[in-house]
Amino acid sequence: MQTKNPIFDDISKIANGALGFAQTMGEEAKTFWQSKIEQTLLDLDLVRRDEYENALDRLKAVEEKLAALEAKLSDKPEVKKASTAKTVAKKTVK
Repeated sequence: MQTKNPIFDDISKIANGALGFAQTMGEEAKTFWQSKIEQTLLDLDLVRRDEYENALDRLKAVEEKLAALEAKLSDKPEVKKASTAKTVAKKTVK
């Protein structure tokens, strides 16, 4: 015949409470350190990945636009040089 021993019941309740407390403290510590690390990273003024990729896409678009404008501009000075030569020739002929 087995009897219930109140000492073992009390010990199991204490152990169960201690495990619950330890688990709660572990979660609290994890939350605390995650917030500390996040705050430290924010203080370092680092860029998030999506912000970096967005800036990179905008940079590529600006570089393409600049290349197109440079190509357009490289064509125009030749036209200006030719028209300048014509006006110089007209002035010297007069």
